Amino acid sequence: MYYIILVPIATILSLIPITISGFGIRELSLITLFGIFGIDPVTVVSYSLVAYTLANLPVILGLILVVKKFLKNNKN
Repeated sequence: MYYIILVPIATILSLIPITISGFGIRELSLITLFGIFGIDPVTVVSYSLVAYTLANLPVILGLILVVKKFLKNNKN
């Protein structure tokens, strides 16, 4: 249940323009917030990186398609 409250707080903190794409800030805030409930930091960082990757998977796939199309058009 605390997940619903803690993840949005960490997301808001990651929007502070200190690091690229919020890396580090998001993980540190999640470690701190979930640490209150005794959750292992390794688990929290793993969750954070997997969630970030899954959230950005469509962007990565789109980038691959755009690059392939760009290379195909420039080849001719």
